[in-house]
Amino acid sequence: KHNDQYYRVPEDPVEKKVFIPFRRCRHPVQLLFGTFLLLVGFLAFNPASTFSITDGNDLVMAHASATTLLAAAGAGVGGMAYSMARTRSSVVRVPELTNAVIGGLVASCACCTVIPLPIAPLVGLIASLLTLSVEELLVYVQVDDAVGAVAAHGPSGAWGTIAVSLFAQKHCGAGNSEVVGIFFGGGTDGWKHLGVQTLGVLILTGISLGFTYVIVMLVDFLFGFRCSRACELIGLDFWEHQFDDGSLQTNNDKATLFGLAQMR
Repeated sequence: KHNDQYYRVPEDPVEKKVFIPFRRCRHPVQLLFGTFLLLVGFLAFNPASTFSITDGNDLVMAHASATTLLAAAGAGVGGMAYSMARTRSSVVRVPELTNAVIGGLVASCACCTVIPLPIAPLVGLIASLLTLSVEELLVYVQVDDAVGAVAAHGPSGAWGTIAVSLFAQKHCGAGNSEVVGIFFGGGTDGWKHLGVQTLGVLILTGISLGFTYVIVMLVDFLFGFRCSRACELIGLDFWEHQFDDGSLQTNNDKATLFGLAQMR
């Protein structure tokens, strides 16, 4: 269980017959529907972070709702442009579109109550480009980010935090916020705030990496972090959850591989 041999390609004849090449998107409709559900979720906790709708907080909630949607829209445009640029055609690939939208939603969290409405699509657009670029970078360096969660939350979340110091502006929906961004006359205080935000991003990144590394090493020591080669080939649905799609009865090679492997 502590074998550090990562699964790359099928080796023996049985593995080659069982192996199914990876596909980024098997069910585009489900992917789009899941992204829509996340959008609804962001509309719940971004505005709800005010914890009340009295004393002018109703305007804060309304403003946060609008900027969240606009950031998602800007990110969607960025995702479509990125996809068309990568395919060099008018084709928009669903995984790039959905991950871009999620990146834009994540970026809106820190700044949704303080940035003006016209800036929100720009924040989402930049977040989408960061998300998709980091996603490709992780694939290139062979870091396993199965659903693009690190790419969608890491760089875009950091960007949204820094965007507060750049684009914050006093307005009716800003509540009691006294933050003014560098591009709206923040001056020296704006630069100081940028330093504070950047330092906070770096500290939280270090804490997250440190705790994650310790927890992963502990799990690997106690139970083993990765599944076996046979498990990856047969599929986690059956191996971990006993969900049989019928392939063990119709695929003799998979049945043979399962017979040779020992269930954990």
